[in-house]
Amino acid sequence: MVYTSPPGSGTIDINGQSFAITGSPQTETLIGLAADGNGVSVTASFSDEQFCTFTDNILFIAPPECSPCEVIDLTLGVQSPCDPLTNLYTQEIIVTYSNDPGSGTLDVNGQSFSITASPQTVSLTGLVSDGNPVDVTANFSADLGCSLTSNSLFTAPSGCTVGCNANAGTISQ
Repeated sequence: MVYTSPPGSGTIDINGQSFAITGSPQTETLIGLAADGNGVSVTASFSDEQFCTFTDNILFIAPPECSPCEVIDLTLGVQSPCDPLTNLYTQEIIVTYSNDPGSGTLDVNGQSFSITASPQTVSLTGLVSDGNPVDVTANFSADLGCSLTSNSLFTAPSGCTVGCNANAGTISQ
């Protein structure tokens, strides 16, 4: 802040925060401002000289919201039956999250999906039917720390491949 002829007493008030008058130019740090990505207007005045006021509309842009990304919950959707031709199945997973990173992909057990909106249902495909419990991990490619793992979230269907039980029998001459 640059000023001339300040009053001999009082404070310099900037957006409702008061600071001692130390001399021009004077630098002060405003605290407790909202991180919301919006333009910030600044008004400065002297407490002992009400009519000496300066306002700059949208002096700077606040940083975007800084709430951390969080994967909150993983729940089950529909599981397809085992395909006897391939011994594979599909499992829907519902991923609930907040403050996604805004870029990259949502990755669930190594399969990538475009980020839409929470809660987001994704379909894991090409899963092997083996009857075992399945751990599920969801994270964002642009923020690997934004992750959640749920151990044994579901159980794969049992194997269903139709086997060939050919028996040539006994051949005698």
